[in-house]
Amino acid sequence: MIPGGYFDIRVFHRSRKGKKDPRFLFKCGCCQEKLEVYYGGDSLEINGIMGSVENWRQLLLPLLNVRVPGAIFLCAAALAAQTPPVVFLEPDGQDFRRVTDAAAVSKYTRWLDNEPARWALDLYARTHKISGGRHPKELYIALVPGGNHADCGFKLKSETSVEDHSKTAYVKLGPDEWRFSTTLLHETGHVLLMMLIGDREVPARQIASIPHSTASLSDRTTAFSEGFAIHL
Repeated sequence: MIPGGYFDIRVFHRSRKGKKDPRFLFKCGCCQEKLEVYYGGDSLEINGIMGSVENWRQLLLPLLNVRVPGAIFLCAAALAAQTPPVVFLEPDGQDFRRVTDAAAVSKYTRWLDNEPARWALDLYARTHKISGGRHPKELYIALVPGGNHADCGFKLKSETSVEDHSKTAYVKLGPDEWRFSTTLLHETGHVLLMMLIGDREVPARQIASIPHSTASLSDRTTAFSEGFAIHL
C-alpha cells in the first residue's frame, strides 16, 4: 500500500509475439479489475479502444497533471523507461576486464537498441531503485562465447588493480547480435531475482540429470526462477 491509503497497481509486461503488439497489463492492487494497453508504432490500444499516441496524449495528460495530496504531480515522465549504464566485460583469464575498444563498445551498444533489451534495462534500473541502491547502478554484461546465463560474483581487472565484485549479479552473454534481443531479457530476469534475495544465486537442487528445460524435472525454486524469467 502506498501513502494515501491506495493499493499499488500491479504492472505486467509482455513483449511482441508474432503479429501481436507488446502489451502492458495493469491490475488493481486489491481485486482482479484490469486495464490492457497495447502499443506499437504511433498507436495505442487501451482496453480495446484504438487511437493515435497523440490523441491519447491530448486526452490523458491533463488528468496526469492533477494535483494530489502531498503536492505530488503525476506526469508522463513518471512512466518513462529508465536506462541504467551498461558495462561490457570480456574474459581476462579467470577474471574480467572492461571492453575498451571503441568500435566494440559502439557495436554492443547498438545491439541494445531493441524492445526486449530496453525492457531488461528498465527492469534493472527499477530493481536497483527499490532495493535501496545497494547494488551497482550499472548492469554488467560479460561477453563470453556461448554465454547464456546469469551469475553472481566476479573480479574486474584494470591496469593497476583488481576490483572485487563478489556480490554483483551479472549476465554472461554470447557476443552475437541475436542474443541481445532474446537471451538478454531472460537472463536479466535471473539477475533481478539475485538482487532481490540478497546478492546471491537463487538456491536450487539438481533433480534431473539434464539441465533445466521443458523436458526436465526441476525443483520448485528452479521452476519459479525460470517461470519468472520466461514471463518477462
